[in-house]
Amino acid sequence: MASLRDQLVGAWELISYTAYRPDDKSDFIHPMGPKAQGIIMYTPDGYMSAQLQTPGLTKGASWEDVGKNYIAYTGHFWLDEEGDSHGPLLVHHMRNSNLPYIVGDRQRRLVQIKDEEGGRFLILSTADPIKMGDVGRIPLVRWRRLEENRATREPAKLS
Repeated sequence: MASLRDQLVGAWELISYTAYRPDDKSDFIHPMGPKAQGIIMYTPDGYMSAQLQTPGLTKGASWEDVGKNYIAYTGHFWLDEEGDSHGPLLVHHMRNSNLPYIVGDRQRRLVQIKDEEGGRFLILSTADPIKMGDVGRIPLVRWRRLEENRATREPAKLS
């Protein structure tokens, strides 16, 4: 079986982004709305990039609207497959971001990869709650593996 790192490398599309109260998983929110979209990518040489957006922005959206509805960051990643009592740990280094307050951060993620009906899924979360509004919540972000793109010519239509 391939290592967790080998399974992680590639591109993943956002399926869901929720955040729940640590004492009640049924009490959850959708921080970027229930139809948030995005892609996260991990390269074989140890870099990553994440882009998440709230759908519905128009071409004429203001910078303020874009800032409230779009998260982007990129940098190194490190994966400790042994991890700790919570399991394997993934660290994202925020080298660049549209959110200046996270530039330079190293953020730890709990990581799982599961084969389920509908494909291979990457599940990212945190061990500890993070403040969202007035409440500490655990983010839970599900991504589905995208097909490899080895095309040399642009297709007639992209989805």
